[in-house]
Amino acid sequence: MAAAKVTITDVAKTANVSVSTVSRILNKVDGKIKISETTRQRVLDVALELGFSLNPFASALRTNRTGLMGVVIRDIADPFLVKLLKDIQWQCQEKGVELFISNSNYDIEKAYRQLGIMLNHWFDGLIILENVDNAFLDVLSEHGTPYVLITGDFSSSLRPVVHTNDKLGVELAIDHLIQIGHRHIGFIGNQDGGVRERLSYFRTHVQRQGLTVNKEYVEANANSKSDIERFLDRLLHSDKMPTGIVCATDLLAIRLMNCAVQHGLQVPKDISVIGFDDIEMASEHFPTLTTIQQPLTQLSSVAIDILLNLIENDTDEGIRLREVIVEPTLIIRQSTASPGQSGVSADS
Repeated sequence: MAAAKVTITDVAKTANVSVSTVSRILNKVDGKIKISETTRQRVLDVALELGFSLNPFASALRTNRTGLMGVVIRDIADPFLVKLLKDIQWQCQEKGVELFISNSNYDIEKAYRQLGIMLNHWFDGLIILENVDNAFLDVLSEHGTPYVLITGDFSSSLRPVVHTNDKLGVELAIDHLIQIGHRHIGFIGNQDGGVRERLSYFRTHVQRQGLTVNKEYVEANANSKSDIERFLDRLLHSDKMPTGIVCATDLLAIRLMNCAVQHGLQVPKDISVIGFDDIEMASEHFPTLTTIQQPLTQLSSVAIDILLNLIENDTDEGIRLREVIVEPTLIIRQSTASPGQSGVSADS
């Protein structure tokens, strides 16, 4: 037979205080009559000893807050998003907030289904790491659920969003290659909403720097290893191979380097490669990857602060900035060098 559930009345009787006193202590509510530290500690000790657990949903009926946030992520296998998610979860816990995760796996219909579950389960707010459409966000607004976007596709400036300055990041990558002597530069990316704009930034800045964008050097739909291999094969059969490649993500860069080695090329002697994100593998791969580092801690902390502000104020009037842009950093490692040079050694 299951043991009877411990109630707040049980705690009050054992601690020899009133139910209201126990409620105030467990819910951290101040009152006109101050509760001594001795009494507060006795109640907490009794609650722990009896195994009493405060029901967050019952508390939510009174406070309209549960201390729970949801996050919608487009791909739980994406190393950059996983790294970002870990930082978000850690910072939420530091602020006394628990985070629950929904993985849409690039399926917008699945994202809508998961959203329905979240909207009906007492989440105070949502963090969106997904390429959602405006209709998705309109549903949140209609339900009065605060949210903030990080990464993804930002088609509307009327949404609270925190993201990296991708334009600057791409420019830093191109300028680095030019500064070390590259004049024939290519690009590889895909149509994922989080990175698709990086190609347009690439084209614009290469031309601004007085160089030509050779269409043979550009691949905008690399979604698999075979896509990368076809791109590399095209480069090998072009009249003149590019000496440097800007990659929309670190994952693409690492896969490109692996394919290059399999085709007998040396990185960076035959081709320099630069990524974007600075995932953990970027510094563990050999050669280590030159990349554009996204400031994860800043992305997550600013987004969480905005969301908590929205939750506490029940409105977006407290948010003066609809869009917060954080600056990336160029991290120079072994995968880039002047054309024809072998770069740094494995011991560097």
